Formats: sequence, structure tokens, C-alpha cells
Amino acid sequence: MEFCTNGNPWIVGLPINDSGSLIELKAFQLISIVNGSKESHKQLELKGMLFTYEMSELSRLLVEIAVFVRNNIDLGLLSYPDPMFNMETKVGYLLKNLKNIDNCINLTIREACNKIIHAKHINFDLEEGINLGKYDYLNPFVYLYGDYQDKDWKAQIDINTFVATLMNVI
Repeated sequence: MEFCTNGNPWIVGLPINDSGSLIELKAFQLISIVNGSKESHKQLELKGMLFTYEMSELSRLLVEIAVFVRNNIDLGLLSYPDPMFNMETKVGYLLKNLKNIDNCINLTIREACNKIIHAKHINFDLEEGINLGKYDYLNPFVYLYGDYQDKDWKAQIDINTFVATLMNVI
């Protein structure tokens, strides 16, 4: 169904939103990539472009968002308008030591940002993934790897929960 915007005093020409923040735009782009992947991959003629840009853009956006959020956390600039979301909301899991799989804890938004910033490697959750150039679509999870105090760690982040939490704490 076509929704008519003609005659709306708030939309002249094309609906362009310039009232949102840059971080909201980056969060929107992040979830658009992840949640649009399945539909986009149905278009066979788009697969080359998707294989080229999906993962690199997802990585870039995650780092940009994480740096922004960590900076705002450190400066005390975050608010909590929705009581369902706060700095302790679980956005994933952290295995603090890969040699001790019983050492798994919930990952908060702050720790997720830390892990994104300090990760040495990122893996993606690919549906029917054979390699980075042949998969059906991206699932909304990323896996980060790094080390801290001579221990290798692994973090799993749910992108949708990460963005929902982010949008309710900034």
C-alpha cells in the first residue's frame, strides 16, 4: 500500500531525517545490514556486492559505535530512559579463557564495546557458510577473539540486542 506524503508540512520533496544523531544512524545501518541480509541474498545479482561489503561494513560500524559508546560511558553521558535496558543488560556472552570453557559470563554493553575495540579477530555467523564468498546470508551474531592477561577470550554478541540496548542508553 502506498503511503502518501504529499501535503505533509513536515516532508517537502523527499523524506530526509536530519534530526537523529550520528550514532543512531550508524546503529540503523548496522541492523539494516544484518536484518536485511537474508532478503538481499535472495537477489542473485547482488551476491557479489554483498560478499564484498557486508562483513567489512559490519566490522567498521561495530568499531565506530563501540568507540563512541565507550567514550560516552567514560564521560558519564549516558541516560537510561527505559528501565528494561541498562548498563547490565546482557548483549551476549564472554568466554574469558578459551582453555576453561566453564568460565562463561554475560556480556554487558560496556564489555561488548571493550571486546569490539580490543578484538584481534572477528567471525561472522553465516547461514550455510562454506567460505567468506559463499554463504546464504548473515545471522545477527558476531564472534570476537582477543587476549587479556595472557588468556585468549571469545565474545559472542547478539547484534539486535546490542543495538536495542544501545538505543535505550544513549
